[in-house]
Amino acid sequence: MLDALAGIDRSDYLTVQITSKKLLKTLTQRVSYMEDMGDLDLPLNSTLQRLVIKIRERRGLTYLRRANPAAQGSKHAREAALEAKGRWTAEDIVEVQLAPHIHSQHIQGAKLSQMTQSLLYKGIKRRKTYPALKNQTLANLDMARHAVPYANNTLPDDETLWNGINDKLFPHRIRAYLWKATHNAYKIGRYWEQIPNYEQRGHCHVCATTETMGHILLECEASGQAKAWKTAKELWAVRQLPWTEPSLGMILGANQIEVHTAQGTLLKGASRLLKILVSETAHLIWKTRCQWRITDGADFAKIKAPATIRKTWITAINKRLHYEMLATNRVRYGRKALKKDTVETTWWAVLADRNNLQEDWIRTTGVLVGIG
Repeated sequence: MLDALAGIDRSDYLTVQITSKKLLKTLTQRVSYMEDMGDLDLPLNSTLQRLVIKIRERRGLTYLRRANPAAQGSKHAREAALEAKGRWTAEDIVEVQLAPHIHSQHIQGAKLSQMTQSLLYKGIKRRKTYPALKNQTLANLDMARHAVPYANNTLPDDETLWNGINDKLFPHRIRAYLWKATHNAYKIGRYWEQIPNYEQRGHCHVCATTETMGHILLECEASGQAKAWKTAKELWAVRQLPWTEPSLGMILGANQIEVHTAQGTLLKGASRLLKILVSETAHLIWKTRCQWRITDGADFAKIKAPATIRKTWITAINKRLHYEMLATNRVRYGRKALKKDTVETTWWAVLADRNNLQEDWIRTTGVLVGIG
């Protein structure tokens, strides 16, 4: 279309038949709105931007109308366009030359009177450049990428992993924890070893090793991790599905966890439950460690007993269950409410005494998970 406009006298009356309903609507109805919002400044819209300027440059009237897609001429034109598109390379793109006085038609930026705080924030984020990821962050992403089998035997990219951390399945406290853990942002281990006179803070004095996040969550004798994971495995056994021993990569990529049957069918409820168990357990272990190291002053006598860890874990999971039950209230939460089916498929198989629960058990109290 740009090529055609370049070869037509600007004073001539012109009728352009467009087969694309979306393009026609953009050029006739949405262009002013897009300019107000600053959308035409996006690099992907540079061709559209030149097209709008080229049309405005014309002195003669320009009519844009929808072509009949079923017409013979439209069919041939569409086939020719698709064929040409397949042959195009970067060198074939026509650079339309604009008259010097027409550059005033190029509306840059966004219309301030139409802006909201949300739109301005999105615009700032779109133009902001971010520093390169640290080596440890890249290593954590790779661990998460390879720890969990992914759909279609493909590995999730970085964007998928970051979006998974921000999934609303996780409460804000867990999202923040996973984000910081992936970025290696917590002041533990090697962070302190690099500061003179503070090296001892980076050591786990119970295990006599460097205190890394992996050590805290999977190895430490003071964080309660062994009993916490054992209790999670005990509840998972109620579903009669195989348990995968957790790893740091599995924890950081918890939202990518999928559970399948032997025939390869995805079990959505079981997958969602395992994501919850892994993330809640990891966060509980981290909180237990922080309480012991900071609040209790790393006192060996105050290391929590396995029975206490088990009780705390069950309480945390029951709180999560009750939260999801309450979140199904559409009167209170409207469109943000959880679907009852989602909660039922996630929790039903692990509820205590479920055969004696009433049909609308989500609306009742006293419902607990099936271990205690």
